[in-house]
Amino acid sequence: MLKSFRTFLLAASIASSCFAADTTDPVIATFSQGDVKVSEVMVRYTGLFESNPNFKGKTFQDLPYEMQKQLLTNYINSKLIEVEVQNSKVQDTPEFASQLDNAKKQIAQGLFLDNIVKSKVSDKDVKDEAAKLKNQLKDKEEAKIKHILVGSKKEAEDAKKKILKGEKFDALAKKLSTDESSKASGGELDYITQEGFEPEFGNKVFGMKKGEVSGPIQSSFGWHIVQMVDKRKVQMPTDDQLESVARNNLSRVAFDKYMEELSTKAGVKLLLEEKKEEAPKKEEPKKEAPKDKSSK
Repeated sequence: MLKSFRTFLLAASIASSCFAADTTDPVIATFSQGDVKVSEVMVRYTGLFESNPNFKGKTFQDLPYEMQKQLLTNYINSKLIEVEVQNSKVQDTPEFASQLDNAKKQIAQGLFLDNIVKSKVSDKDVKDEAAKLKNQLKDKEEAKIKHILVGSKKEAEDAKKKILKGEKFDALAKKLSTDESSKASGGELDYITQEGFEPEFGNKVFGMKKGEVSGPIQSSFGWHIVQMVDKRKVQMPTDDQLESVARNNLSRVAFDKYMEELSTKAGVKLLLEEKKEEAPKKEEPKKEAPKDKSSK
């Protein structure tokens, strides 16, 4: 929430400067609060346009009608709610004051840490790190696989038997897989390098041939049956994409180091004791009741 708020403020500033030179700013809606111009809607949603490569650099008029309508409706709805909120006096309540105070603290902390990280990560550092990433990706392979994730080895073995008997992998994945993010697409995952998988899982996957079905393979998520769809050389990201990843990586390292320094300076000591899990008690065998000899 905090990050998106800061992004919006920055985006609004950028958009305002962009529209200053725009002489065409038609009215695209009217309501009780007045006219709505293209520039107002674009300022509100600049972050969306900047983050989505499909819409980056496009004008409002370039968008499909349905998207224009959705953005415009959302904008007007937000304006209507602003009035209702103002009339409700919710801003005079103790709950609002408390949440506003917390929000201010979070914004201040976020801006402070952003400035700390920026001071420790130079543009040269980013370019050097991006060059390293590019070199690491050179000649690497990435694989596209389909998988069926289940809870036990027995379930995985049964699934593989069904595939070997002719059942379609995609249909079985939709029916059996517990991976909600991929089952709808027949268990298919996008291209990923070996490092993107858990070590043992990655070793087995990248030892497979195209079209091969393998498994059961265990991971921390459960048991998998895997089909190799395709393997190829890594598609190299653009320089901008590499620099973005590099900046994020370096920023995370800088933040962790800064917090470690603060903790050391403050003499932080964790006094928690690690709880040891008790081994499950073995059930004692039930003793049989003595037989009644008198009945013989």
